Amino acid sequence: MAELARVTRPGGRLLVSLPHISHMHNEPHDYQRLTVHGLSLLLSELGWEVEGAATSGGLWTMLGFAPSTLIGLGLGSRLARGPVRAMLAALYALLFALDRQAGLASLYPQNVLARARRR
Repeated sequence: MAELARVTRPGGRLLVSLPHISHMHNEPHDYQRLTVHGLSLLLSELGWEVEGAATSGGLWTMLGFAPSTLIGLGLGSRLARGPVRAMLAALYALLFALDRQAGLASLYPQNVLARARRR
């Protein structure tokens, strides 16, 4: 992140998307995973003006992650290209919509997102 700040001219923009789903928690001390608040603080400390920060996914998406991954892996890459891929895409669209509707996008987020401008 410091290198991105170093090579970006003032006024330059940055869009960051960090995966957040993980089964490990504080093992041994979880130094690297950033929350939406941690990412915003890090960017600010490195000379970025955070224009927006959010999460995507949520509780329903997290619950659908493991089964859909197992389905995709279990059927093999050749089968997962056709109808199975379409089914999984539809499932994820439904789960993301449920998370947005229920206001659960900040609970168990799949990604942490931020948009910032270099000061």
